Amino acid sequence: MAAAEVKPTVKGLNRTEALASIMQDPVWDVVVVGGGATGAGVALDAASRGLKTLLLEAQDFSAGTSSRSTKLIHGGVRYLKNPRDWGLVHDALVERKRLIDNCPQLVHAEPFVLPCFKKWEREIYMAGLGFYGAMAGKDQIGRTRMLKPEEAEKVLPGVKTEGLLGGVEFFDAQFDDARLNIALIRTAATHGAVCLNYMPVVGLERIGGLIQSVTVEDKHTGESHRIRTKMVFNCAGVWADQIRRLADPQAAQLLRFSRGTHVVVDRSFLPGDAGMLIPKTRDGRVLFAIPWHNAVLLGTTDVEVREAEFDPQPSEDEIAFILETASRVSGKASLSQRRACCFCWSASASAGASRSILNRSGFAKPFRHFGIRQYDHDCRRQVDVVPSNGRGCHARGDAASSY
Repeated sequence: MAAAEVKPTVKGLNRTEALASIMQDPVWDVVVVGGGATGAGVALDAASRGLKTLLLEAQDFSAGTSSRSTKLIHGGVRYLKNPRDWGLVHDALVERKRLIDNCPQLVHAEPFVLPCFKKWEREIYMAGLGFYGAMAGKDQIGRTRMLKPEEAEKVLPGVKTEGLLGGVEFFDAQFDDARLNIALIRTAATHGAVCLNYMPVVGLERIGGLIQSVTVEDKHTGESHRIRTKMVFNCAGVWADQIRRLADPQAAQLLRFSRGTHVVVDRSFLPGDAGMLIPKTRDGRVLFAIPWHNAVLLGTTDVEVREAEFDPQPSEDEIAFILETASRVSGKASLSQRRACCFCWSASASAGASRSILNRSGFAKPFRHFGIRQYDHDCRRQVDVVPSNGRGCHARGDAASSY
């Protein structure tokens, strides 16, 4: 006897019904291109406002950067050096607490230790990280404190003890990026959004200067569908310029591409529960070592590249750089590589257009102050997430930095 077909409990995620709806519904209010963190947030916001919303993803949901992050919800310690970014840091820290409250099964507070090996480092970093914690105000998730050498060894087993003068403990949040992304998509579907993966947009029809429809291709069947819409949101990440050029082949390039690599090593490198922050590296970034299941994530790099790839590979130089930097503060004589993988693509835009929508005339506009209301599907409690600095929602991996 054949097993009965198990259908998704959320109507908008049933592929058969979703395909039927795109052929039956004459005009959609909103079509969102891209099923990552930004696209999921836009789809949820639109659907929760009662708009007829269609979310289209070329690969699987959360297949790109939204599942390849540093697994952190944080304000961005490295942004403290620029006072112009302090507002961005504050907003991200407030959102961090909201996500912990609303989604404790996916987001939790994570202790970090910054080990100190030079005189006065502990006091200097305590001042900076203390300020970082205070920026969250009433939404702090842990107390920043100075650690004596023996305390640092206890909280951060595996750290190099030779020359260790102590450290600073502070708190940020860790999350499961892909699961949170899926939770947003499921919640958008409960509000009426129709969500389809493996459905790349291959054409945009512009009549009289206005975008009237999108053409999609079903990767499973090879069939094409023309979908009429009033508005297209371009949330395609590093492929946003490709979507823009479907409307205007002469559209100028807005994005630059960079590759961020994480190396995954044995948990024995950092056997405790706390993560580690290395504040200074050769490339001017910070390096995190973060417990993740039965392994440790080390990263990340930021290497500018000319073209975007769906599955970019780390270079040997990047892997060597990460392992060398981590080994400097490790109690191990050498750090053996377990496996290396390139986790995340990030894109930065010129002229501040890091998020863009295609309006009816087909021109890109900055994705400005868009009040995204996010819901956790399991907890069913509302989170009001208000983006800052025109950069969209921070409720994502490597929160304020990589998307």
